[in-house]
Amino acid sequence: MSLRAFLERFSRYAHVSPQVYVVAYAYLDRLRRGDAGVRVVRANAQRLLTAAILVASKFVEDCNYKNSYFAAVGGLTAAELSALELDFLFLMQFRLNVCASVFQSYCRHLEREVSHGGGYRVERRLEKALICAGEARAQQAQHRRAAAA
Repeated sequence: MSLRAFLERFSRYAHVSPQVYVVAYAYLDRLRRGDAGVRVVRANAQRLLTAAILVASKFVEDCNYKNSYFAAVGGLTAAELSALELDFLFLMQFRLNVCASVFQSYCRHLEREVSHGGGYRVERRLEKALICAGEARAQQAQHRRAAAA
């Protein structure tokens, strides 16, 4: 099955928000660029994608399907996906937050990839929720300065 068909299948059956796919993409890019030595290749792409979508869904959304449901959509057993989830979390070193600026960057990239004339825009409802610690500290300092003035 092609990755496009795989993602269409996930989209049809998993019913996760577009933000989950953006965050999962950010996770996979972190793994690819990081020190973990993870290479996304045809042999592991669907497994990694399933784990990334599962973890992103749990991090981003309030309500989630069970692992067994995600496993069925991804073509895995529940035990296999649970083990993959744990491995994925350790590979990510449990750093799952995605800054608003990084989230926007991935949104723009995905929009360029899929919008060849279609004008597709990834929803950005999470921008306020996905704020880096540095951005939050800068905002707090700005508020303190404004209050002191």
